[in-house]
Amino acid sequence: MSQSRQLSQVILVIIMMFFSAYGEGLAQNSYEQLAEKALSQAQADSLTEALATYQEILSAYPSDHRNPLILTNIGQILERIGQDHEALHQYDTALNTLPDNVPILTYRANLFLKMGNWERAHRDYSHILDLDPQHRQSLTYRAYIDMRQHHYEEAKQDYTKVLSLYPDDETARAGYAVLLQEMGKLSEAIQQLSVLVEQHPERTEYLVMRAEIEAANSQPELALYDLDKAIEKDKSNKDYYLKRGYLLYEGRKYRAAHADFEQAVKLGVPRDTLKNLLKKGK
Repeated sequence: MSQSRQLSQVILVIIMMFFSAYGEGLAQNSYEQLAEKALSQAQADSLTEALATYQEILSAYPSDHRNPLILTNIGQILERIGQDHEALHQYDTALNTLPDNVPILTYRANLFLKMGNWERAHRDYSHILDLDPQHRQSLTYRAYIDMRQHHYEEAKQDYTKVLSLYPDDETARAGYAVLLQEMGKLSEAIQQLSVLVEQHPERTEYLVMRAEIEAANSQPELALYDLDKAIEKDKSNKDYYLKRGYLLYEGRKYRAAHADFEQAVKLGVPRDTLKNLLKKGK
């Protein structure tokens, strides 16, 4: 074979390699550009357009290894527009390819929880915790499911674990306080709520929760103090006036109770629902 012919073949191979690499680069950029476009559309709440762009990606690149993430993004958009069952199908399909992907498992578990399918949610959270024993959200939500199903000891294990790892976790501590209340451990529940009151002084609901447990724990004066503080911070909450009014009424402080009931009426409580209680303390 002549030198010139060999050189021509080498040049041809180089040209073919160049165009092959160039073509792959174009395909790579097209996939990424479409994905970025869909993300921008979703962030701008152009959800129909984002779904169409994601579908375009799947149609153009049906075998791309990143497609499970595209399916997950589609699932999140479908959740946002209230199509939960369709979203679940997308997560299922993504997990067929990536069965141990913790973020996708978390999306599906949270959706099962929202849909009231506690058994499937519990199963997914347990799977996540097998993969990541310190997964914060899975510990918290599995504990919640166990509590709702009266599996109190299992719930307590998860709540105490998540709080040992993440002592500032507000959701877990509030859930643990409710669990302790349901278990009849009122003093311990009050302790957990006291931590929340200290950590979140602006959250009046924790003062009211603590007041309710203090009242159940035969500590009416402490309960009244907490309700006073809650009303001081939120004077427009009719429920707080009702709760304090009932507590004052039970303590035979009828005049003060009447004043709270009247204020609750001004804030929107139907007078007929309180007519018997309003008779005293005028």
